Amino acid sequence: LLGAVLSGSQELVRMLLDAGVPIDLANVKAAIKQKSLSVLSLCLQHGWSINEAEDWCIPPLLSYAVTTDPDESLIGWFLENGADPNARCQLDITPLSTAVEGAPLAIIEQLFAHCPPSTCFHGQLLHWAARRISNDAEDVVRLVLERCQPDLNKILYKDDAFSYEVRKVVGLGTALHEAARSGHPSVVRLLIQRGTDVTIRDSRGKTALEVAE
Repeated sequence: LLGAVLSGSQELVRMLLDAGVPIDLANVKAAIKQKSLSVLSLCLQHGWSINEAEDWCIPPLLSYAVTTDPDESLIGWFLENGADPNARCQLDITPLSTAVEGAPLAIIEQLFAHCPPSTCFHGQLLHWAARRISNDAEDVVRLVLERCQPDLNKILYKDDAFSYEVRKVVGLGTALHEAARSGHPSVVRLLIQRGTDVTIRDSRGKTALEVAE
């Protein structure tokens, strides 16, 4: 099936799926990379669950799509076919988490526009946005602050016991800790101006300043 997907032959893919060849997420990822909406539609028709997490620590494949040279038509196809930007894996990561860290701003805005105003966002979005290293990092952080109204002093995963226990060894702190690591002074300034407590220590006992050093 993977060979058929890579060949771009929609009819061969259809024939194999009709014959009962099982769909592996690697097949779907190949179709995403090729931006083959017709093959993605065939996968959906033959049992692919669009909001199925890729793994316990990897969110559904909308997350892959937003970081694989995405365009608005590809992401639009996902959203029109039921993909949830707020769907998480067992570790609290969502497609929006992945997007605010590395996707183009237009794609992030497209995902947020799809979520109702009442959405309670999963995925620790402010922390992921604070990791962003591109020049528009401050714009993305401002967007997350506006849309999500997050607690600036929240420790990463502190509201999710499983995720916190799994990841605390690496040093989980506030979004300011993440910004200090990524090295964007404008994001650091913004978070401090908005009221982040600079004295908070992460799960390894370090302040954001100590992380930056």
